[in-house]
Amino acid sequence: MAMIKIKNHTLMALVAAMMVASYDLPALGEMPQTDVDFINQISGTDAEKINALEIYYDLHVSELEVQMITEQNTGAFLGGRRAEREGDAVEAKRLLKMYEDTKAAKEKEANKNRQIRKKLSSIYKIEFAESLVMAPEAPETISAISSVAPKNMKTDVAKAWANVQAAKKSWKIARINLLEGQEKYSARVKGVRIGDLMRSVTAAEILLARAAGDMRLVVARIAIATSQPLAKTLSGL
Repeated sequence: MAMIKIKNHTLMALVAAMMVASYDLPALGEMPQTDVDFINQISGTDAEKINALEIYYDLHVSELEVQMITEQNTGAFLGGRRAEREGDAVEAKRLLKMYEDTKAAKEKEANKNRQIRKKLSSIYKIEFAESLVMAPEAPETISAISSVAPKNMKTDVAKAWANVQAAKKSWKIARINLLEGQEKYSARVKGVRIGDLMRSVTAAEILLARAAGDMRLVVARIAIATSQPLAKTLSGL
């Protein structure tokens, strides 16, 4: 969705740099920022293009998963140090333990992200060394999709659409909770954990990115089944 935006582009640029620092990518094709650009850059059978999209959408989700664990790790460290300065030994201990506990999880997600990038790069001869700044959008309605979907694919459309709607709802709730938390934090209300609320938004963005990718995969399969241009169909969503 247009609302799924990386909240800190500087942080994500640094994360992307760290993720690719441990291996060298060849000078290949320019990295696509949208699935339409990606499809226009690759060739292959219909099945191979669907597989390519699946991996590409996985990378979008992975970007957000890396962001979330990085936020948790960094936030725990900064919060722990702040608690130390404020003399709250119990909170400092809790947060610094969280910082140590999330180091391994952070590396695990970063490694997963690196492997997806290497796979895309090696198969499709496209350089994947930059961060993806916006997850794919889900369509606003499904009436046009359902009307052209083959009978045996209508259930897939309905299921994917239901997941999109549920993810949108979770995202809206998380955003409202964050806004309310920011107001309380500004009013110096004690006990407000802004970091946790921000990570809840990121978690909701992950669900929405995954649901949007699944929805677009269904649309891509319908386009192929009905002999419609794949890139043009995706660009119309």
